Amino acid sequence: MTTQLNPIQQKFIDEFAADPDIQQLVKGIEARPDTTRNHYGDYGAALSSISGGRKAVAQLLGLAFVKAGANTQGVADALNTLL
Repeated sequence: MTTQLNPIQQKFIDEFAADPDIQQLVKGIEARPDTTRNHYGDYGAALSSISGGRKAVAQLLGLAFVKAGANTQGVADALNTLL
């Protein structure tokens, strides 16, 4: 999940990753038993809901989730499945 980000995108990611609601969402997902590999189903549902189905927003949110402690492979799998 490496990509070149502009300063606005990086700020978006940093702010979302630091948001207490996003951090709690990620902690909650990681604390659940795996129902899909690396929680990709849970991350997919969250990314789809929060992004409103917008691909670019979901990708940035995925990076924010990882920065907030999400399983990198789970987020990557969710993005690959959804997008």
